[in-house]
Amino acid sequence: MIAENILKIITVILRVTKGAGDEQPAATADPSNFMSVDKKHRQLTLIDPNAPPASDGSRRVGVAAPKMFAFDALFTQEDSQVDVCSATLMDVIHAVIHGTDGSVFCFGHQNLVCSLNNYAVASEIHAG
Repeated sequence: MIAENILKIITVILRVTKGAGDEQPAATADPSNFMSVDKKHRQLTLIDPNAPPASDGSRRVGVAAPKMFAFDALFTQEDSQVDVCSATLMDVIHAVIHGTDGSVFCFGHQNLVCSLNNYAVASEIHAG
């Protein structure tokens, strides 16, 4: 039985940064540009770089539309690590202080040896 007053929240936050080989001038309309980031609406759009350009508004069967993903927060390389940590850790720390469990998962950070980190804080830790 799950108590009615327990609310489990999953927040998905994305940080997009460029790798060392991804340096391009910002103003180029390069066809290899497959990603668009909209920080205001917290959306990431992926576009198939191999898709033929659209012609005169006609729809073609089998051509994939751009895929849009929405997040609770979206950060780019212009945002500081402090901003990312503030947005990520504030709710987790608040939850742990009030007796619930909290976790932060980080996938694929480019400067780490392993591709997965798990930072978990269990409410039982501070009880003992």
